Amino acid sequence: MKNLINKIIPASTVLIIRDGASGLEVFMVVRHHQIDFAAGALVFPGGKVDKSDFDKKLNQYLSEEEISDRENVPFKIAAVRECFEEANILFAKNKDGREIIDADELFKLKKWRDAFINESTSMYEFARLENLLFSIDALIPFSHWITPEKVPKRFDTRFYIAAAPKGHEGQHDGNESVDSIWINP
Repeated sequence: MKNLINKIIPASTVLIIRDGASGLEVFMVVRHHQIDFAAGALVFPGGKVDKSDFDKKLNQYLSEEEISDRENVPFKIAAVRECFEEANILFAKNKDGREIIDADELFKLKKWRDAFINESTSMYEFARLENLLFSIDALIPFSHWITPEKVPKRFDTRFYIAAAPKGHEGQHDGNESVDSIWINP
């Protein structure tokens, strides 16, 4: 029974940064008070790695050099998904691979954000139907923590740092997160 209680859950968290009027800023969200982990806390966007984040079909929506780090790919896919879902910041390019999508293109993808919030789609479907390449190369490894054994809910969390794409202002989802802020670290 103890093994079930202390199961380590893979997770990703992203410190999204930008140059603000008063210097470096980082995006944070306030967790809903009824969430079972870190309820009401001010946190960086992130969450569990879903089973679908391990889907090998996602490789066609990544560059060759991104695929080479196989151990981290599902964590980075989860990070991209969680940033889009929780923060309305999307690290993705059009399939031509030229630039990260702009604010106008991001607005057109709102239905997909809603689908992720409702857990009714996958990153594979999103990339395939919108013809996207996920920019997991924008996520720079920052830290790696495993929750101590004595904590009832344990996570194996990869932390990344990434510059917010131009025009992506960030916005909490109103579901898992109830407020958001850009703050100076």
